[in-house]
Amino acid sequence: MDPLDYEPVRQTLLALPQIAAWPEIATLFAPGTELPSKDYRIPLYVAKAVCGEADLALPGAAAIACLQMTIVLVDDLLDDDPRGAQKRIGVGPAANIASALQAAAFAHVDRSQAPPAARALAAAALAQMLLDTALGQRMDVLNEGGEEEYWQVAFAKSSPFCRSAFTVGAVLAGGDERTVAALTRVGSLVGETQQLHDDRDDALAIAAQPDGRRPRNNLLTLYAMTIDHPDRERFVDLLKDPEGPDNLLEAQSILSRSGAVSYCAYHLVKRHQEAFDLVAELELVDASALNEFMDNHFLPAMMLLERAGMKDPKRLLRGEA
Repeated sequence: MDPLDYEPVRQTLLALPQIAAWPEIATLFAPGTELPSKDYRIPLYVAKAVCGEADLALPGAAAIACLQMTIVLVDDLLDDDPRGAQKRIGVGPAANIASALQAAAFAHVDRSQAPPAARALAAAALAQMLLDTALGQRMDVLNEGGEEEYWQVAFAKSSPFCRSAFTVGAVLAGGDERTVAALTRVGSLVGETQQLHDDRDDALAIAAQPDGRRPRNNLLTLYAMTIDHPDRERFVDLLKDPEGPDNLLEAQSILSRSGAVSYCAYHLVKRHQEAFDLVAELELVDASALNEFMDNHFLPAMMLLERAGMKDPKRLLRGEA
């Protein structure tokens, strides 16, 4: 099967009778519905790379889709995000759906045709991800520290999801211990870069974002707040009223002048290169499938580097330049 085809994943999701019978949940996965991201495809790409058969990871993709929706629901509840589902259906129903989807993820893994040992490893990876992410959510809310604390939150909140998605795909595809370990590390790196992409998008968005109330949770704003540069005090003052007239535009201009955007790009490149190096060292049946996913995932970084004047950033990200 083609990892880009959502319908097999949707049919797998609805194969659970409880989900099919719950209209509010079934609607979340209706044909043509745009999920929060396409990360549910990760197990499919990984399985195709490992053994050439993406469909072996369909239960894993369904599990990841469920947990992705769970995390979004909980994150919106914690942030009281005005765009969150809780504003439409209520706090109680949103929390109940998040709980149901969490259980559904493990039910999907249990229905997999993989050997019992592989199903156990996949379930353990998902459980670890939920624990780590929940802790990361708590740390995210409480964080008032510097860059060291930022990375602790990023590792706990963002890395576990992609890490577990890579692990589940590799395990359900029958990957050996070395392959699973390497791809798990690739997943961690992809998760870290995802946090950096989100930070860059939020910091440079036209409208102030909800996370703007916690500027220390964004690498770009944290950098501009703490590094020694001529506009630091002005930047800190602007953060007190990001929705004031022209304040956001001025703050974003300072982000560029201070080197915050370049600092984010540096960390993106560093992690992209390590991820591609790890994949290149593995003996995969179809490495092109995984490289395709990674190229698409890293496209925002490539565009950022191109705007900075770099020619052929893909070669740099793959360590070829």
